[in-house]
Amino acid sequence: MTDSNLTTSAARLLVLVSLLCWCLGSQAHELRPTVADISITPDFIDISLRANLEALMSEIGPTHSDSDDAPQAMVYNRLRQLPPATLEAEFQQYLTRFFSHIALTSDNGTQLPLTLASISIPPVDDIRLPRDSIVVLQAARPSHKNTISWFWASHYGAIILRVDSAEVSTLPIDSISNESSAESVSEADQVNSTQPDTVTQYVKPGDISHPITFDSNGVNIRGSGFGDYILIGFEHIIPKGLDHILFVIGLFLLAPRFKHIAWQVSMFTLAHTLTLALGITGLFSLPAQVVEPLIALSITVICVENLFGDRFRISRLLIVFVFGLLHGLGFAGVLSDIGLPTSQFVSSLIAFNVGVELGQLAIVLICFVLVGWWFRHKSWYRAIVTIPGSLVVGAVGLFWFLQRVQLL
Repeated sequence: MTDSNLTTSAARLLVLVSLLCWCLGSQAHELRPTVADISITPDFIDISLRANLEALMSEIGPTHSDSDDAPQAMVYNRLRQLPPATLEAEFQQYLTRFFSHIALTSDNGTQLPLTLASISIPPVDDIRLPRDSIVVLQAARPSHKNTISWFWASHYGAIILRVDSAEVSTLPIDSISNESSAESVSEADQVNSTQPDTVTQYVKPGDISHPITFDSNGVNIRGSGFGDYILIGFEHIIPKGLDHILFVIGLFLLAPRFKHIAWQVSMFTLAHTLTLALGITGLFSLPAQVVEPLIALSITVICVENLFGDRFRISRLLIVFVFGLLHGLGFAGVLSDIGLPTSQFVSSLIAFNVGVELGQLAIVLICFVLVGWWFRHKSWYRAIVTIPGSLVVGAVGLFWFLQRVQLL
């Protein structure tokens, strides 16, 4: 190996190792989007927010996938240690500012006044993990047919809106623009509209939701489309799925040959698609307290195999398949939180899975650009890349495992 090659390989490996070391401190404080369940009753519009209240109050922006990366980390960590009564008192003081950053507006642009109906904060547990509080906001429902939209400030991150009603129509908003068009709904659509359904919108930071139209006949809302669920799946890998990212890197490190990577990623995809479908339909599930530590441990195991096996074997595919089943249950937990519309269940599930696959392929591509393409045929690849890289990745996985079983 020439000095030039050695310097170049060391520099590229340093970039990879730096990224992995950054991951080491990230997973315990991962931020998740707020979920808002909207319920429209004869008298009120209720908005139940399942939120990381400490992240909202410290105004950690969406550019930070981990609370410790933000300038407001000290504020967040202080709030995270507060008992429920004390945190509620501080939120009451923050409430005026909170209401200035959100808005529920009618079709003519009028802002509907919101009030705090109730708040429920869990007790202090492991402060390294976020706690989900329930904040219920309420507005008076206009007596006439109306359309409302939801605005959520960009520094609060993404929000997932869910509307659950016994009378949710599957028609697009545009087709219900007036009373005459509503009367032209076909008999089949009328049957559909009486079926319980949850319609989900993924609202990006700082965006306004699609309109929600309601009258005495029910609620109509245009949910997120195929592309939205692809984005949700992709973002669950990049930048939020650090454990899944490291697992894919572990697969890559053994042997950066396209055929070998393709076989492993295909087996991983098959496995996690299976358990994702089973988990989201409720046919099979495991508690997150079991799944998340095992996902972290899978990273370590695959890297240990890298250290003791110097070439690709068929048995590797069996290991990847088993761990893919675990990762699929993790995906299902995330997607269950978001919710899938029953009228578009299959297409939304496929779209989410497509997004996950695109994220995984992007990780493989990055690995090839940084290391694989340049050095995959070098005799020293294993000594310079596979072994050091596997040691670092495996150590991160072990660290996360010990964190998740609360041994650290």
